[in-house]
Amino acid sequence: MASLDNFHPRNLDQPTLNNKSGDDNESEDDNKSGDDNKSEDDNRQCFVPHTLVEVAPIAGNQPDFRAVENLHVGDCLLTPFGTQVEVAYKVLHTKKQCALVTLQTAQAVLTVTPDHRIVVPSEAGASSECEAGSLKLGDMVFSGRRQQPITKVVHQKKYVELVELRLSPDEAVEGRHLPLWGVLSKGAQCRDSTPITESADEKEAEAESIALFGAASADLEAPNLGA
Repeated sequence: MASLDNFHPRNLDQPTLNNKSGDDNESEDDNKSGDDNKSEDDNRQCFVPHTLVEVAPIAGNQPDFRAVENLHVGDCLLTPFGTQVEVAYKVLHTKKQCALVTLQTAQAVLTVTPDHRIVVPSEAGASSECEAGSLKLGDMVFSGRRQQPITKVVHQKKYVELVELRLSPDEAVEGRHLPLWGVLSKGAQCRDSTPITESADEKEAEAESIALFGAASADLEAPNLGA
């Protein structure tokens, strides 16, 4: 299966986004109009809340994941290639009825607005991008650095907030979902009525300590034998 090892997002082919009829004569000022002038289907290429992206490590810490709604302008994200992109713009849009599409592969699932840009393989062997809403079963997308076919596509409308991000440079990041709920479970069940106590290894170590240094030493730190 092909991978992204020789691909870098700056080498993207020209996008294959669907043309929007009637928008050819739209002015730049019209594109900047506020929420009051937008219909419920003007989705602004958004994520849904609880979508996780990988945040670049700070001061030697390990990389971490953060929900898109908790990001701030200036935060740095990690791409699948180890490079960093900066959150240059973020808007949390008011909750309302929104069109959404969920794309699922064998190892990944992502819910976004239908006009959200998805990175896909191109015939030239590099990569391109298309709108999420135009993808169908069997189409190939990238899950991490590997190509995988889409196994399920769900179109729906939900009453949700939307998170709009712009990244600098304009490169791809990996989005994933954290389940809102987990499954309750317990630890290993005690096999008999004997209360859980120290393990056999802990008891053996304590016995050796008593034999070498006396009973009182069991409650003390190990002595400095080099003194």
